[in-house]
Amino acid sequence: MPHQEFVGLPKKEKQQVPHSHDKIIDIEGHPRLKVGFRKSRYKVPDHGVTKSEKIDETALLMMQLLQDMPRRLNLIWFDQNDVTYQGEINREFPAILIFDYDTKIAAVFNKQTGNFITTYQLTKKQKTKLKMTHNFCGGEGRRLVLTLNKIIYLQKASLQ
Repeated sequence: MPHQEFVGLPKKEKQQVPHSHDKIIDIEGHPRLKVGFRKSRYKVPDHGVTKSEKIDETALLMMQLLQDMPRRLNLIWFDQNDVTYQGEINREFPAILIFDYDTKIAAVFNKQTGNFITTYQLTKKQKTKLKMTHNFCGGEGRRLVLTLNKIIYLQKASLQ
């Protein structure tokens, strides 16, 4: 896509333009998911990293963590038909959530597109509600502050 055309796109559309760093999560028995670099790069400052020189590096590490997440032992996929994100507000949409019990991290994907939306570290209340209702309303919880050190820690923990 020509740069001039890209620059003219609305923010949400820019986040979905393919990039060479995009990652795919393809696990048998589950929908194919995409962790886009542009979306991840957009989410990183929203989740704690503000120094511009660290944004790309942190986005790439976060993407790798998300791509590796489904291979962890202690997780559950919420990809049934009734799973939604932001279900208690007017932005509700069908979603796929992957929840890691060890780190308490939930990765949220749009069910229709398979695209990465966000990641959260769930509170006990959210975890219980997710199990009971298959709905996760992200606005009520903690955003996962993904500093480089935290991502490196989480990656090391996932190898154990």
